[in-house]
Amino acid sequence: MNYKELNDNELIYMCAENNEEATNILIEKYKNCILSILKEYLDEYNIIGIEIADLYQEGLIGLIHAIKTFDEKRDVTFYTYAIKCIKSNLISAMRQTFRMKNRILNNSFPLDKLLDDSNYNYYELFKDESSDPTKLLFIEEEKNELIKTIREKLSNNEKIIFDLRLKGLSNIEVSNLINKNKKYVENALFRINKKYKELMKENNN
Repeated sequence: MNYKELNDNELIYMCAENNEEATNILIEKYKNCILSILKEYLDEYNIIGIEIADLYQEGLIGLIHAIKTFDEKRDVTFYTYAIKCIKSNLISAMRQTFRMKNRILNNSFPLDKLLDDSNYNYYELFKDESSDPTKLLFIEEEKNELIKTIREKLSNNEKIIFDLRLKGLSNIEVSNLINKNKKYVENALFRINKKYKELMKENNN
């Protein structure tokens, strides 16, 4: 039997009979639909914090859900239903990503205090007294995501100073290490702090 000559409804029926080849043909047939929808969303939204491959997988999960739940008795074609399921799953994944991003950026880490206070050790920002390994891992992930997001806004010199302060070096120690005067370091920290606050403001709008 040439499965590729079958229409969607016939393939759906065979999928219901646990026919793996029919499922694979439908997935291959609608792969370009997932990519097209994904491209549309990439052009429309500023997607940060999630890999494109992960989004494609979310679209694929939506398609598989459509294959498993499609009811041909309803007044809708499988194509229309599949597109709806794919879009729904992609939107849910992006919303979850945006919520996570907002939660991290709105966390209570007093980064602006550290950027203003040259005597404050950046290491203290992320210190946690808990002995719960799950909580410690969660805090470590939040710390890394916050740092990554901020560093994307910085120039190369600002990144160097930011990283050195995160390692616990004082402004004087940083200035000595990079062969710049203390005022240069303080000005860089002022710019970093400004970018950080702008990022927080954007995120809260």
